[in-house]
Amino acid sequence: MLTPAGTLHAGQAVLTAPPALALERIDFVGALPADLVRLAQATPLGMGAVAKVVAHYPIAFWCEAGLAGASVSRIGPLQEIHDMSGPGGEPAALFGFDHARTGGGDGPGGIGQARPAAALSSQPSSRRM
Repeated sequence: MLTPAGTLHAGQAVLTAPPALALERIDFVGALPADLVRLAQATPLGMGAVAKVVAHYPIAFWCEAGLAGASVSRIGPLQEIHDMSGPGGEPAALFGFDHARTGGGDGPGGIGQARPAAALSSQPSSRRM
């Protein structure tokens, strides 16, 4: 596997992407078995071209600032962001949805790029997700 840090070698790998999306977005070295390709292509994406992204933080900084941890963006890369922290903010995490086929990935503007925290809603959260 080629990564920004170098090449990783492994006998096996676990993919957590929907099978059809993995076939479309990942360059595999060597041919995959034909029956696996057919199965992956026939498997619905579930959420279409949307990938769920989770960001884990040392603390729930948005709660400490009195924010709800919810946001909506029309320019992305995540169109929705929600608090998914556990009770008392532990573990601290936000999740959102990236439209993977319409600008996601590791290129400029993709989900693989580090970004500063976006403005989060100041409305109190009535329920934790």
